[in-house]
Amino acid sequence: MTALLAIFVAECLVAERADAPTYDETTHLSQGLLHWVRGDYRFQVDHPPLAKLVAGALARIAGGRLPADSPEWRADLGNRFEHRAWAWRILYRTPGNDAERLVMAGRLALVPLALLSLLVVWRWTRALHGEAAGLAALALAAFDPNLVAHSHLVTSDAAVAALMVATTYALWRALVRWRVAWCLAAGGALGLALATKYSALLLLPVIPFLAAGRALDPSPWPAGRTLDRVLATPPRRLAAAAALVMLVGLAAWSTLWTAYRFRAAAAPGLDVGLTARAVETWFPSAAPAPWPLTLLGPAVDRRLLPDAWGFGLVYAMADPRLTPRVSYLAGELSARGWWYYFPATLALKTPVATLVLAALGIVTIRSRSPAAHPDRSDRRWAAILVLGLPLAFLAVAAMSSLDLGLRQVLPVYPFLLILAGGGVAACLRWRRPVGAALALAGLAWVATTSVRVAPDYLAYFNEPAGGPAHGLRWLADSNLDWGQALRQLPGWLEQRGIREVNLCYFGTADPEAYGLTHVALPGGTTYGRPPSPPRLPGYVAISATHLVGIHHSPELRAWYRELLARGRLVGVVGHAIHVYEVAAPPP
Repeated sequence: MTALLAIFVAECLVAERADAPTYDETTHLSQGLLHWVRGDYRFQVDHPPLAKLVAGALARIAGGRLPADSPEWRADLGNRFEHRAWAWRILYRTPGNDAERLVMAGRLALVPLALLSLLVVWRWTRALHGEAAGLAALALAAFDPNLVAHSHLVTSDAAVAALMVATTYALWRALVRWRVAWCLAAGGALGLALATKYSALLLLPVIPFLAAGRALDPSPWPAGRTLDRVLATPPRRLAAAAALVMLVGLAAWSTLWTAYRFRAAAAPGLDVGLTARAVETWFPSAAPAPWPLTLLGPAVDRRLLPDAWGFGLVYAMADPRLTPRVSYLAGELSARGWWYYFPATLALKTPVATLVLAALGIVTIRSRSPAAHPDRSDRRWAAILVLGLPLAFLAVAAMSSLDLGLRQVLPVYPFLLILAGGGVAACLRWRRPVGAALALAGLAWVATTSVRVAPDYLAYFNEPAGGPAHGLRWLADSNLDWGQALRQLPGWLEQRGIREVNLCYFGTADPEAYGLTHVALPGGTTYGRPPSPPRLPGYVAISATHLVGIHHSPELRAWYRELLARGRLVGVVGHAIHVYEVAAPPP
């Protein structure tokens, strides 16, 4: 087990060294610094602060600092359109800040949260299917390119995936054997998840629903550490279920407040009221807010919830209307998205062996393995949680038009790997030499895939999809190109004797930080300089996300099509940045 965890950490370190800061990392890390230095939670509010606090703590130790205070700084903190520009200024233009060192520190700080996900996968699979299956599930997780891709980044996606599966595991333990410790553990993990990303709200209705189901279940409900205490009567089971919900809720509520330093206001010297004003501003009478949001303002006003958390939730609900997004799938662009976007993304980016083993695990999840521990054999509740929660998560995601990437459904992956561990257990029970050989072949396939795609884990696509080289045929944005290949571009150009490049970069890192001599083209990152026309003849480097025009206007897409039609593709850097040699325009 230790060796597999060490391999996972090593893969994360390799990816950290290869990847430039991705699109969201600069804002997450800058907000983490702002939290620690000034206690201000108003910067980039669409995600709660926990992952940023963890990353910002180590970045602060590594010497991270903020610009000098000014009226302009204070005014722009509340301007949602200025957050990425301010993050760029913090990391790349603040005297004394070494952006590379700060990003590396922030990334290292979040890897332990990702390890939590692997440990839960191992423990839960072992409890259900035995030691061999647990180790197999851990190996699948350690070599999974998607987990590695997101676990080394300063974002909230891998962190919330770990905390959601940890919450679910602790809840399962409490449903199998009622204990105060497991109730509090589930609540603590839930509170941390809610302080990490708003998608964890899906767990809130699940807990009372499952507690009620356990109370109505006529089977005895063991309680305490020993086997002699059993909640055998309906009144006792009902009381235990009510206590479970209350303990989980109290622990989650207390933990959420801890992330905000038990302060109701979003910043020192402010009063509460951001949430109520946001509801009034972003959900006018012509477009009323969903009913849960109407309760947020009064709850915050009564100091029941932190104002910054409520404000961020309102923003997250309003953002699709405030900032319409375009999604990309299989060569098509859409502002409305596709209900099947996430199932398709999972099918294209998950290792084939993992998918096959998980499908086998679905069939066998309720069959008891002889190697499983007898105290952890309540398979019915495991099946409900391991199957039901990811399906519910995918169903909710399908209703959203915000189809940005696999990272949005990353919490599905730990459950998928637990199912895959069940598939390995099924192989081991079936004609043992043949089944064991098939299971080992699947594990070797995933491990080989991970080694082959390194260090470009973010660009991974499975073999039926054509691999990373053909990823743009299907998906873009954070599925393939999230700005991470910028660090590799200067070396690639230098090897070919190219001294200057026309650059259309999708990302928030600073090309000048890597010594890149470039012309900043329209539609790409232009912090610190205005966009310019290309210098031709010459080379044009364009990020894959911009190549398909996700964030470009129709006119700009047409302009790039005409520009690149005069050139030829000479290479693709990190499967994400396409480099063309382009002739001069005709006279």
